[in-house]
Amino acid sequence: MIRSFIDFFADEFLALELPRLLVIKNKRLGISYKALQMLFGMVCVVYFIYSRFFFKPVAVRPWGTSMWHEEGRGDGSKTVPAYCEDPAAYVHRQGDMFSYEPTSCRPLPSQEAVAATDSHNGLFVATFVDEMMVWEGVGNECGASARQACIIMTGKAVPVYKEAVGNGRCSCSLQEQFLVKDPEEQRIR
Repeated sequence: MIRSFIDFFADEFLALELPRLLVIKNKRLGISYKALQMLFGMVCVVYFIYSRFFFKPVAVRPWGTSMWHEEGRGDGSKTVPAYCEDPAAYVHRQGDMFSYEPTSCRPLPSQEAVAATDSHNGLFVATFVDEMMVWEGVGNECGASARQACIIMTGKAVPVYKEAVGNGRCSCSLQEQFLVKDPEEQRIR
């Protein structure tokens, strides 16, 4: 028993086996062997094409990416877009809630023209702006001088000055709607 274990150990771990090469020269056997190899290769190719193994769609999900906006018009042109020549053509009213009345067309600062969405896989490009500016004052900040300052505010919209009687508060609000000039020419990278 121990002798057979020692022989097994000597044959497995203490010996080196060399492969032997046997060449059979038979034309029919050689042709059959090559034909079976080619048949197997063709079956593999047909299987991969039929199963579309190499054409499986894979959804690409971005990670570690960022977008940024480059200032300036894309082509450097100074021409006025057609929609800026007549902003009144884009007036649209839908009941009391929705009123789109652009009075002008002007460019936005680069940090406001384009923004990435919260999920960072979307992009928001402003084309229409509904802007409301409100100034509020208390006590000595209100009165005739505040009313006059509110009235001479720049912009095509009419400013609205309100003064609350009794508590010494006042406010001036200016709402303006305008089209964004050249949103289609923004350069995003």
